[in-house]
Amino acid sequence: MNAPATKGHPQPPVGGGAFYGWWIVAVTFVVGFLVAGGTVNALGVLVKPIAESLDVGRAELGAVITLKLAVNAALSPWVGALLARRSIRGIMLTGAAAMGLGLAMAAFAQSLWPIYLGLGVLAGVASTAALFLPCIALVSNWFTRLRGRALGLATLGPTLSGAVIPVLLSLLVDEVGWSASLLLAAAVATAILLPVIWFFVLDRPEDCGQLPDGDSDTSDTPEEASGETWTIRRAVRSRDVWMLVGAIGTANFAVVAMLVHLIPYATDTGLSGERAALVFSVMTLMGALGGPLFGTLADYLSIKRLLIASMLCQFVAVLLFAELEGQLGLSLAAGTLGLGFGGLMPLVTLAVARMFGVESLTRIMGLCTPLSLLFYAPAAPLTGYLYDTHGSYELALQVLMAAPVLAIAFLGALRIPPARV
Repeated sequence: MNAPATKGHPQPPVGGGAFYGWWIVAVTFVVGFLVAGGTVNALGVLVKPIAESLDVGRAELGAVITLKLAVNAALSPWVGALLARRSIRGIMLTGAAAMGLGLAMAAFAQSLWPIYLGLGVLAGVASTAALFLPCIALVSNWFTRLRGRALGLATLGPTLSGAVIPVLLSLLVDEVGWSASLLLAAAVATAILLPVIWFFVLDRPEDCGQLPDGDSDTSDTPEEASGETWTIRRAVRSRDVWMLVGAIGTANFAVVAMLVHLIPYATDTGLSGERAALVFSVMTLMGALGGPLFGTLADYLSIKRLLIASMLCQFVAVLLFAELEGQLGLSLAAGTLGLGFGGLMPLVTLAVARMFGVESLTRIMGLCTPLSLLFYAPAAPLTGYLYDTHGSYELALQVLMAAPVLAIAFLGALRIPPARV
């Protein structure tokens, strides 16, 4: 599909006159792969070696992800509003620099506070400024009719990193230790992210004389369900916003817990560190499949029904974790969980764009992030606490099983309008 730049507009950095939106999807893939790898997917591999090195409990380390989520919550409303009026590229560069600094700081930790600051606070800054909100803003600016497919492909980066990063990091930790591994990760990620963002991010298709989806005429672009701008004051009075908050919060509860505790849980059942990392990789590989699968289906089917289907996958997954053992059994459970959570980001983004309009997308998502945090922030430390006090994850799994059921209840009350054509 060609969408040549109009006279008076610069050409895209690459691709000549072809539609640059698919290059934007590729950029968000790379950014998502590295930022999610450094701020989320690495932590499960690091729990045991850091706990043993610093002589701390798993609940204390589980608090790292809660701290990161708290920073996400504090910054998201501000960043969401900022993305609507400032340079997306500049905000993403800030996030990339914060991640490199955070990983380097944690690498030299001799106590918990540099871990909290590097992998908690600075990782929260990085994931807020360079991962979820800016990436969905970029893709949503460049796509309307094909937004579901584009968002699904963009989510391959964060989810695929969960399949690759834990395995590579586990091997690296075994060879050089967790500290040197973090320092190397900081150097590599920063060296890739900063130039990729600087040279290849364009905020909108209009910046190079193109139109969303590569269309040649504005009449080809479907009308958004809501063209008006939603203020924060108006949004907090909306019933749908609160239903959305409840759905997002409970939908992420089991996922956040297993991102930290899946590898320790698998090794507790007798798997080696490498085999446990492979189980984690199965989860994220299926998450990588879930993103484009659910995203593409959402261009044709009911978004609400697809969200409920993703929650049913999560429920079945936790049930399988409680009932199955061994490499095959845990991989089946992890894959089912991955399929369920893989569809969350594109589906929620599409639902918000459909309900509130793309111009209000980052504002609404920025508001929902801190509010939904109240639901899932305790997930990782609570799971660690239940393990520390009971000596197993049995009770924790029973708690995690309730989360997708609650999410389905919230989704049932959500009003998502059909697409306008």
